[in-house]
Amino acid sequence: SGFNFLFAIQLFLMLFATAVWASIVLDSSRTDIVVTPLGIVDKTGRPPNFSALILLYQTYFIISGLNILIGVFRILGFLRVNQNLSMLTDTLALMVSELLQFAVVLVVLTAAFMLMTHIYFGSTLAKFATPENAFVNTFEYLNGAADFFPLNEVDVSGAPIFYYTFIFIMIFVVLNITIAIIMDGYTLMSEAREDMLNSYLSEMAELSAIRQARNGLFRMLSPCKSMMPLKWRVVKCKNGAILDRFAAPTKNEILELLEPIMDPEHHVVSFETVKRKLRDMQTTPERLESIFDRFDAWEEPSYDLRRKYDSRLDDAMKLVKQQIYSVLADQKRVESKIDMLLTHFAK
Repeated sequence: SGFNFLFAIQLFLMLFATAVWASIVLDSSRTDIVVTPLGIVDKTGRPPNFSALILLYQTYFIISGLNILIGVFRILGFLRVNQNLSMLTDTLALMVSELLQFAVVLVVLTAAFMLMTHIYFGSTLAKFATPENAFVNTFEYLNGAADFFPLNEVDVSGAPIFYYTFIFIMIFVVLNITIAIIMDGYTLMSEAREDMLNSYLSEMAELSAIRQARNGLFRMLSPCKSMMPLKWRVVKCKNGAILDRFAAPTKNEILELLEPIMDPEHHVVSFETVKRKLRDMQTTPERLESIFDRFDAWEEPSYDLRRKYDSRLDDAMKLVKQQIYSVLADQKRVESKIDMLLTHFAK
């Protein structure tokens, strides 16, 4: 997955940063410095050259910053374990495709306005003197830092052309489209969460992060369960069943166990069907019962199978009787007609 790829990149950057740090520590240019009344020189008497050391420092700082950034994304990946904490990650995942495509338009428009500022104001304003500074300040204008009057003092004709065009296109149109794309991703995430709340995964969708952390802490303390109070060692299910917290099945165990055998189109199956499908797996009926108790997955059938079978049989018998009566009636009518013909010819 993408988060595993980030983990691999972070490991590589950490190893590279360690190598750069070792090069900085073992660099001999600092130990070769000689301080004299006339100045600082190296052992050869020439001014010391720290350009290589400065480059190593800059490389180390850049790699460290990238590591921190990747660490933030990895933290967001870890938050996916809870539906309430993964709202940001899920929204980003749903909108990233459209946002990346629209980012091409955003970059092209920003570059165009950057060139306008560099042409109009680059010769008089230092913040637009170079393309790099012009790009940074144009992006700051996109965040609301635009000021018309300093530009108008420099170029009376160019300032209105740039300013009002930039405000209309970038602020009123582009920025609002970007917000709309983010809102669409959030809407899709909310709909997926609503579908989960209405499905058999509702308990996982409603699970709070605090409760999940508490359950994980209890499982970590399982070696000390004999010293815990009784109410900490049991789990009360929705149907009233009481299970041992440390022996109760976990959600991962249940998903790994039932996901391969469940029919996605019919979320209700009989307990005997589940036992028959799991006959070759190391799962006892008692363990299955604890799973169904844990998540209150028992569901009363909406009809009596035997009664429905009997009603079908009765309907079939009624239909057969009706057909027999119809055949007998037709036979009687035919016999009566034959008797009339015989009587007529006999005369």
